[in-house]
Order: sequence, then structure tokens, then C-alpha cells
Amino acid sequence: MIKGKNDLATLSPHLAKEWHPTENGNLKPEDITVGSNKEVWWLCPEGHFYLMAVNQQAKRNYGCPYCSGHRALKGVNDLATTYPDLVQEWNYEKTQI
Repeated sequence: MIKGKNDLATLSPHLAKEWHPTENGNLKPEDITVGSNKEVWWLCPEGHFYLMAVNQQAKRNYGCPYCSGHRALKGVNDLATTYPDLVQEWNYEKTQI
């Protein structure tokens, strides 16, 4: 890895902006490549934080999994919050999660 040439901060500054400022210890976007499979913490502009590998974050290119609807967050985008009427029809005995 060559800082300033092929690091995350240089190649994907939009991802580097969402790097969690405190949860990754001393590791910074300048210290890792876009192709790294290391899981790190991210913080989206809406305040959601999540753990995801750097290469997956770069490859999926949908940003925060909660904001994009790829992961459910209670009170934000879960079924009960987004479709409260539908939850009344939910059959808890027949539906296993």
C-alpha cells in the first residue's frame, strides 16, 4: 500500500468521509486499501454506525445499510415502523425469523 496513491482516502474519499472517527483505533483511511477485507466501523451522515469490510463497502456502493434498507434498525426502517398496519396482520406462530 502506498499512501497518497492506492489507499482508501485517496481512491474513495466519499467512503473515507464515513470512516468512524473513534471506533477503529489508530487505523485511518490512509492506512488501508479499498480492496482490504478488514472489517471496520463506519458512521453515516444520519448517525448510524455499522461494521463492514472495506472491500464490501466499496463494492456494494450503497452506503449505510440502514439508510439504504439493506438492514433493519428498530424504530427507523423495521417492518413495525414503516408498515404498522401490516404488523397487525403478522402471524407470529407461522412466521419464524
